[in-house]
Amino acid sequence: SSIYRSRVLSEWPEESVEGLVKRVWLRAAFDRHDANVAQLAPLGGSPPLLGVDVARYGADASVVAVVRGTRVESLTTWHGASTTGSADRVLAMAHGLKTRHARPGIVVDEPGLGGGLIDVIRKTGWDVTAFNGAAQAPEPARFLNLRAASHWKFRELLENNIVSLPRDPMLEEEALAVEWQLSTGGSGAVQIVAKDTIRKTLGRSPDRLDAVVIALWESVGRPPRPQWGQSTWSYGGPG
Repeated sequence: SSIYRSRVLSEWPEESVEGLVKRVWLRAAFDRHDANVAQLAPLGGSPPLLGVDVARYGADASVVAVVRGTRVESLTTWHGASTTGSADRVLAMAHGLKTRHARPGIVVDEPGLGGGLIDVIRKTGWDVTAFNGAAQAPEPARFLNLRAASHWKFRELLENNIVSLPRDPMLEEEALAVEWQLSTGGSGAVQIVAKDTIRKTLGRSPDRLDAVVIALWESVGRPPRPQWGQSTWSYGGPG
């Protein structure tokens, strides 16, 4: 992996070390989505999962990324809705994807307005996973926080050609605006540039990317939740 080459072998990536992903990886993922590659079918027939990033300011978009396995099927965006209005949209999408045997999962970026959205959806009886990027990563020696771990998983999925993405110029811009570095606090853990820095670069928040990253993390990235009786760990919110 890139992190092994950079930290253990002292071989840095071909492009700027700060760039999280390469344009060629993104373009290949767009092509795979367009071609509907057979090997990217839902893992084990898994139901869809909705990754939700709620807009914090008027100029930003609320986004839902619908994911099956490693295939990001669609991105849906809207502006200016209230928390209740956004919850209604998310629930309408979830009900539309529900089958006789399974409900789609929902994971919401919790900080900011996400907490209120989670509360509204849970009151309807629908299970929601809260994602908090500031929470401890499953591998704290490698990643500064959960945001770093989830973004690095996105990088690895792209680098290894096992994710497909809907062709979206704004998603591409957002992914290319993300930079990473090894933390200077002595741990040498991977950290991702602050979201405010990305906002200054783009003139907007990376809402599409955030929805995609948390959906893929919940779908294929995070370690399995422990079964009853096993020791537990926290990744930012209850399931």
